[in-house]
Amino acid sequence: FYEAIGRLIEPAKQPGYARLLEAWSAANRQRYAGALRVAAEQLAAAARDVEPIAEEGRSMLRSALKAVGIGKDEQRRQELAMAALVERLNQRINGATARMLALYRIDPGQALTINARVRDNFAVHAPVDKAQAGLLGAVVSGAATGLSADMMAGGLTMGAGALLGAIVGGLTMAGAAWGFNQRLDRDKPGVQFADPFLQSLLVSAVLRYLAVAHFGRGRGNWVEGEAPAFWQREVEQVLGEHAAKDPELWKSVRAAPSEAAAAQLVEAVLRPALDATLAKLYPGVALPVPAEIAPA
Repeated sequence: FYEAIGRLIEPAKQPGYARLLEAWSAANRQRYAGALRVAAEQLAAAARDVEPIAEEGRSMLRSALKAVGIGKDEQRRQELAMAALVERLNQRINGATARMLALYRIDPGQALTINARVRDNFAVHAPVDKAQAGLLGAVVSGAATGLSADMMAGGLTMGAGALLGAIVGGLTMAGAAWGFNQRLDRDKPGVQFADPFLQSLLVSAVLRYLAVAHFGRGRGNWVEGEAPAFWQREVEQVLGEHAAKDPELWKSVRAAPSEAAAAQLVEAVLRPALDATLAKLYPGVALPVPAEIAPA
């Protein structure tokens, strides 16, 4: 479009127009690279996050109940650890969405709204019922609002704590291989997100970028609209191809020597996957080639 306009400008003004076009293109490349970095950092942080499981209580009654198989203290402590992971994830996703919106000059206050849009158009592929799948979709998209620290303070209460408990229950029902992994470190047992769950986060990150870039293009404020239902199918197909090439991605991310190195590993997968997705969604359109930008 802009190149076509350039051909209509009188020859004497075309050099100036070319400079303006290059400056605009450079800004787009910078913005695209920044968005990739934001998504990669959020995903790497989720992969590396570990929540310690609280030490077992020492009371005689608790020991007696455990001995006869009645006590549920261990399960409770694991659920508390899982809840902490989920709450941090929700906060980080919303923070990353706000940063991405700011890059595209859209009101960062729309983060919750756009994550809700991602949730509405994201189907979780996990062995759970429809209601639990909806809760997990809210977690993956960053739209699990109303989470609070009351569970950490002592119990699954009504309201925010009940919601958080239901989400943890859904992840637990999905199975350890899908939702959480338990670290078996004898001295510091803990829980972390499992690889299949992280792969779902990767899909939702691409969908989130598409939502921001598509709805935000050329507008000062984000305007609600429907995300095409086929987006997820296209994204999953592309990411599935890349996952086959690097099945040890999340293991490598967890073992990386620093957060920056971990984010680079994720970005190395995210960038070609997003490029390929955009090429499939918008065939024949020249895509921005992300320029390398200095670490923040």
